[in-house]
Amino acid sequence: MTAMDYLESVLNRYNTTLSLLLPLTPAYSTVVPLLRQWGNSLTFPFSQLIEIKLSGSNAKGTGVLGVTDLDLFISFHQNILTSYNLEQIYNSLAQAMRNAGYNVRRQNVSVRINHNGTEVDLVPGVKFSGNSNDHWLHVTGTGRDRTKTNIDAHISRVTSSGRIKEIRLTKIWRKLNNLDFPSIILEEAVMDALSGYTIGNTANNFWRVLDYLQTDITTAYIIDPANSSNVISNDMTQIVKNTISNAAAASRRQSDWRMIVY
Repeated sequence: MTAMDYLESVLNRYNTTLSLLLPLTPAYSTVVPLLRQWGNSLTFPFSQLIEIKLSGSNAKGTGVLGVTDLDLFISFHQNILTSYNLEQIYNSLAQAMRNAGYNVRRQNVSVRINHNGTEVDLVPGVKFSGNSNDHWLHVTGTGRDRTKTNIDAHISRVTSSGRIKEIRLTKIWRKLNNLDFPSIILEEAVMDALSGYTIGNTANNFWRVLDYLQTDITTAYIIDPANSSNVISNDMTQIVKNTISNAAAASRRQSDWRMIVY
């Protein structure tokens, strides 16, 4: 078996539910009505909820079985800010999920719950006025309370990059090494690492990604592609960056792919 064949077998092992089928899953059919009820209640009777849609790895095609199985983005009209600030919306979502019986894990911009074994990430955002799809998101634990981003721009950038396989392999590697490596930073790091490299040579490209993570991630300046003033690499501490670098170095010392991803 060639390296390419082996890595393809690993990718297949971690395949997730197709995005078109996710609305039929128990997690989606249970959680989305709860979110609608919560969102509509915030400014009842004049709901500011715009939509709830698939986002993250589901929309990008970068899902990995056993990581986040369902990503949902909850968009509110800007008028909600006359009644609640971003932190209050985020906290209200977390409390609503607790009230529904879920254990809640607060993450950088999302609330994570587990629905009968399905990991679900929920991201609330407030849409800018006009035709832009830019949103404000609440940020936890980084010394700032908000960030401006555009979920659709993230999805478009990843889906058109030609780097889906390398991103998925890096997510598998992250899972196996139990690394605190936010997906948006991981995706941008992979695309930066492979800038100028041939599309399709998965084995060589993934090796290049590990090289980048070993040598460059500790000092990399990675920005949000939808907001050049948002340096998303700053959302990881130096300790976290060093841990990623050390894990990549350990993987590159291996002589068999089966010791790196499996």
